[in-house]
Amino acid sequence: MPKEAIIAEKSKLNADTIHFYIRLSKERDRRDFSFDFGQFILLSLPGFGEIPLGISSSPEHKDTFEIGVKKAGTVTSELFKQKIGDRVGIRGPFGHGINPNNLKSKGIILVAGGVGIVPLRSIIQYSLWHRKDFGKITLIYGAKNQYELLFSDEFDDWQNKIDVHLTVDEDIRDWKGNVGVVTDICNTETMTCENSTAIICGPPVMYKFVVEKLTEMGMGASDIYLLLERKMKCGVGKCQHCVCGTKYVCTDGPVFSYEEVKDIKGAI
Repeated sequence: MPKEAIIAEKSKLNADTIHFYIRLSKERDRRDFSFDFGQFILLSLPGFGEIPLGISSSPEHKDTFEIGVKKAGTVTSELFKQKIGDRVGIRGPFGHGINPNNLKSKGIILVAGGVGIVPLRSIIQYSLWHRKDFGKITLIYGAKNQYELLFSDEFDDWQNKIDVHLTVDEDIRDWKGNVGVVTDICNTETMTCENSTAIICGPPVMYKFVVEKLTEMGMGASDIYLLLERKMKCGVGKCQHCVCGTKYVCTDGPVFSYEEVKDIKGAI
């Protein structure tokens, strides 16, 4: 059954994406809530439905957790209307993610496109607080234009401790960075693949080309992780919407190593 939670805070990330802070109502539920990178929750609004959403905050947050939501349908449209203090239902976390301890002592390469930065921000937050536990950390992030880049007010803080490389598909006005797709800046100048783990999340078209770049640079298939949460619907393996070969994205994933899915047609 869903646990009761309230919207503790909300802020606009861009024209159609809002960042929510969610607080579970019961102290015991807050204390027991834990997750690995890439796991997701199911958020419900009575009378409107339930949707799977990735978590954008560090697993160490206990009072609240954070989600970034792009308006895409009935439930998200109604969620945007909710005010601070309004109640929602929360189930989860669900799925399989990446345990933070499995990334320690290694370099981390994060490649994000559009709203794909939302679940990867969880890793960024954690690694910033535990910087000495990791090797080189690189974020390569692209969006349609500079106004679509999410969490832009945090970039300066990120750049103090990790390498951040930004790109946009089109320069609308006075953009000082790179113009082009993320694969344009996936190279030996921005990434160090030796003793590193790569984690990718973004639009479907991006995955194949980023994986090709990483493998060309010598990264093994077992060191490349893909977040395939875009394929989820019910979140609990019942609706068949997320089936890829013999895998259910919502229960076997949504985080998969490339080794697991490279031979499954339609996975990427």
